[in-house]
Amino acid sequence: MVQPADEATRATQAAQQAAQRAMDTARADMETAKRALSGRDARASVEEGRAQQLVQEGKLAEATTAYQTAASFYRDAAQRESEQREENERQAIRACLGRYKAAYEGKDMAAMRAAFPNLSGIEENAVRINLETARLIQITLVVTEIQVSGEVARAATRQQLNVRTTDNKTVQSPQTSIVFNLRKRDGSWVIDSIIRPVDVQP
Repeated sequence: MVQPADEATRATQAAQQAAQRAMDTARADMETAKRALSGRDARASVEEGRAQQLVQEGKLAEATTAYQTAASFYRDAAQRESEQREENERQAIRACLGRYKAAYEGKDMAAMRAAFPNLSGIEENAVRINLETARLIQITLVVTEIQVSGEVARAATRQQLNVRTTDNKTVQSPQTSIVFNLRKRDGSWVIDSIIRPVDVQP
């Protein structure tokens, strides 16, 4: 016959085992969230340290909650880090397009090739004609969307050229929808190709 004391002991042991499993799960979840963060987060570190202290004190339920809170802090920090990283990439892409624009307006073919190493064919011919026949070039380049996927990116823009020719005539191109495909090369963004779909009415 099972004694009441034995039943109580078993119930206590079962509860302790369940608490241990819950704490182990919460700690593993926190470690997963922590690995997604390349930097540090002060709040998460403090909460993780508190959880470890609670484990040493045998307060498993409280430790579980602390690990869960730390995991939430780590996930939030990783999300902020990811968003900042993406914003940094977008700024770098805008800077690359700015170099392309400056090279065009400055009639600087070397700088153009630095921003657009794959410049060739029809695109190169169009650029050369504009540079050779223009006394002054002004470009309006409006970035409407940037999509980044690892080492490649796509920037949707609207472009318009105002050209003053060598015989002092002013020519204004239609506003054109242009897509820049970009690629990272040696840690920096460069233009890989340019797609010119259809003219967009102003």
